[in-house]
Amino acid sequence: DGTWGMEVVYDDATVDLFELNEDGTIGALVDVSKHTGRKEAFILHSHPHSAIWDPSGRFFACCDKGDDHIYMYRIDYAAKKLVKMCEPYHDAENSCPRYCVFHPAKPFFFANHERAINVSAFRYDEGGHLTHINTVNSIPEGFPLPEIKGFLPGQKPGQQGMAISADGKYIYNVINGNGADAVSVFQVDQETGAIAQIQFLRVEGKW
Repeated sequence: DGTWGMEVVYDDATVDLFELNEDGTIGALVDVSKHTGRKEAFILHSHPHSAIWDPSGRFFACCDKGDDHIYMYRIDYAAKKLVKMCEPYHDAENSCPRYCVFHPAKPFFFANHERAINVSAFRYDEGGHLTHINTVNSIPEGFPLPEIKGFLPGQKPGQQGMAISADGKYIYNVINGNGADAVSVFQVDQETGAIAQIQFLRVEGKW
């Protein structure tokens, strides 16, 4: 209409590297890795959501729910720099990878999602490359859900934190919102890394 307007090209989203002081306090910010992905189907742009170390301590995974990618970073300690180990893994479109865990003893990696209510299993190599093994729904087939009308908290089921048992045999995945407050439990095949749901435990309360 002839007037000026503003358009957001992307929101800054970063993975930050801080030093730790000898007394355990947080020191200087020494490096920043900026994520700038954007997709029209999601209300956010890049949104790194979790950072989890692999059991060896050589590198860590970062799930970016805003651009459907999983990044693997290592730290160059001499240069005090974050280093992307390989091209980020492009997860299923509009799945929004959110939280992740590593198997404690085998090269298996697992991630849940915000929009796709499922958990995926992967194999990874020393370079941080991910190879998909399988994906399993977190909510049992036929489970009744209300109609999803929006994307604000509580309007749809969403997956929150996840944990893996010390022996790597079981994954515990938290789901909440819109009538699906529960813990979904998966068993891990110790030979292949494939997962299978073995329990869906409802919990009291909402969200």
